Amino acid sequence: MSDILPPLTLVEHFLGYWSEFGTNKVIADPGLSSKQRALVTDAARSLDKAKMMRFDEKSGNFYCTELGRIASHFYIQYSSVETYNEMLRRHMNDSEVIEMVAHSSEFENIVVREEEQNELEMMARNSCPLEVKGGPSNKHGKISILIQLYISRGSIDTFSLVSDAAYISASLARIMRALFEICLRRGWSEMSLLMLEYCKAVDRQIWPHQHPLRQFDRDISAEITRKLEERGADLDRLYEMQEKDIGALIRYAHGGKLVKQYLGYFPWIQLSATVSPITRTVLKVDLFITPDFTWKDRFHGVALRWWILVEDSENDHIYHSELFNLTKRMARGEPQKLSFTVPIFEPHPPQYYIRAVCDSWLHAEAFYTISFHNLALPENNDNLNLWFDAFAGIGQTFHVLYHTDNNVLLGAPTGSGKTISAELAMLRLFNTQPDMK
Repeated sequence: MSDILPPLTLVEHFLGYWSEFGTNKVIADPGLSSKQRALVTDAARSLDKAKMMRFDEKSGNFYCTELGRIASHFYIQYSSVETYNEMLRRHMNDSEVIEMVAHSSEFENIVVREEEQNELEMMARNSCPLEVKGGPSNKHGKISILIQLYISRGSIDTFSLVSDAAYISASLARIMRALFEICLRRGWSEMSLLMLEYCKAVDRQIWPHQHPLRQFDRDISAEITRKLEERGADLDRLYEMQEKDIGALIRYAHGGKLVKQYLGYFPWIQLSATVSPITRTVLKVDLFITPDFTWKDRFHGVALRWWILVEDSENDHIYHSELFNLTKRMARGEPQKLSFTVPIFEPHPPQYYIRAVCDSWLHAEAFYTISFHNLALPENNDNLNLWFDAFAGIGQTFHVLYHTDNNVLLGAPTGSGKTISAELAMLRLFNTQPDMK
């Protein structure tokens, strides 16, 4: 720790240590090693309480958790993680999500000022589609208003609110991404999708309930998208309509051609899949992804990332998740194939759902159902008590492992038999030195 802390920090702790314990203990421990150990132990206990790591005080060992890795990757404070552990649930609505984010420790420096109340109340009425718990006079209510104002692209007049809004927006995207990763690692299907929606809502400053074509806001006017929202013209309906029908719907003839053109740029893919049982509890899935849109570098960049999720809606659980990068070359070629395995449990659910959700575009997703009604699974067979005559390639190290005490460096890929090799060396030890067990 003395190599990590800056010299001034060590001096400060040294002076505090001196005043707390006296000269004798300072002379006995001039390197502050006991003080450093106490600091590390306190920090480890706090991280253990937040479930970001496991701390074994007897051995002094640290064991990182998935939650800790996520918090480290997105620079989330441990006190925020404690808040999420308390407030994050499997089922939450939009207002509860915003309220939870507003309780993040990253925003603890936000204060409520009397001169801001009138403008905050006006913002809550005009720019906040979700409920604001506590109102503008409450610290977390103020943060909730500014979060919603940022997504709504609202304007601010008061200078102090401009500063607070910039402070909040600087951390908002990474907090949302961290919450999405937490829900994904916990296997929560509904909450993962909701948090991913809000990740994209923050990135694009568009609400999930607004029309998807608002994402082309530089090319399609707000007046056109507003009319589409008022008339309930979702993407599926617009795809089926002709240009003239769209123009008549929005009462703007040229707008029909414009909307139809940008519908072709909207990321749209089709899914199909084949399922093959490997055992009674494991299925192999071959997923075919067919892009069905016109690639334009200005909108899609070099590649589009898609989350591939296999979920059981009855149990609200994700059994498989992975990121798939769709490049411009792939979008012009043949259907892309992904292969993976998923577990299946008895009693069998009626179906699994495969969902492909774009990581950066709101409402860009595809859906496929895997039905288990006619799925023929292999029968359970008893294991036969058979012996093997020879080892595989890696197992040919048997002689040196089992009959000698020589050092061995064994490098091999996953699933090739490294564990068996280690067990052979352990058997050698148990047979020759039983007291070493």
